[in-house]
Amino acid sequence: VYSGSTGTFDATDFTNPQGIATDSFGDVFIANNASPSTVYEMIRTAPGVYSAPVALPNPSHGHALIRGIVIDALGDLWVADNANGAGGQVYESINTAGSFGTPTKVGTGWTAPWGMAADTAGNVYVSDNGASAIMKISAGTVSTLNTGGIMQPRGIAIDAAANIFAINGNNFQMNELTAASSYATVTAVNNTAFAAPGDIAIDAGGNLWVADFGVNSIREMTFASGYATIMNWGSGLNGPVATWLDADGNWLVSNYNDNSIRQ
Repeated sequence: VYSGSTGTFDATDFTNPQGIATDSFGDVFIANNASPSTVYEMIRTAPGVYSAPVALPNPSHGHALIRGIVIDALGDLWVADNANGAGGQVYESINTAGSFGTPTKVGTGWTAPWGMAADTAGNVYVSDNGASAIMKISAGTVSTLNTGGIMQPRGIAIDAAANIFAINGNNFQMNELTAASSYATVTAVNNTAFAAPGDIAIDAGGNLWVADFGVNSIREMTFASGYATIMNWGSGLNGPVATWLDADGNWLVSNYNDNSIRQ
């Protein structure tokens, strides 16, 4: 596994890493928040092995604070810049034959976009932390899915049935927005409050994985238990803020406090 100049995905390559994503080829993308913030791409060269990180193009004015990133069904890169401009901005980088173009702004009126998710139909979902809303981007058009019952949302994920899971930033609890209700129904998935949750991910079995900065752990909410069972994973983490399942079944974690990516 390539993991930096010293042999561990560490501070020689990363500064305050946050969002993580992968594409259909298994390549990994990391939100790196040096100055300026940018997204790094690491090419998967073998199972569990990656090339050195390469910075992708930034907008002309640079990124300020990248929270979430996602690769959509077409392979394009989306970025939630939490602090660019008056209230943050969402950007799209078009992927042309494996080469990413200069990011362009999508939508207006954002107020601290944070988490991102994508479905198989090419739609992208954004949690707007400042507006306490979940937004949907479809063919370049931004619409509001829900502004009721969600407060200061952070990480979001979408399951195979198009249900959306979101972490409430005000009480640190997980909520589900059901597709069957056109996302009008919001229910608490588990009344347990996390310590300081950041991003979340969902695996093929429907299990939810939460990067909990407050307890230095990745916390799994199991689908089989109706999300009632929560298990802690990842000893030795130091400020995990995001997690993602790679193409080889390994979990990648952004360790914010020691500027590293753990596998």
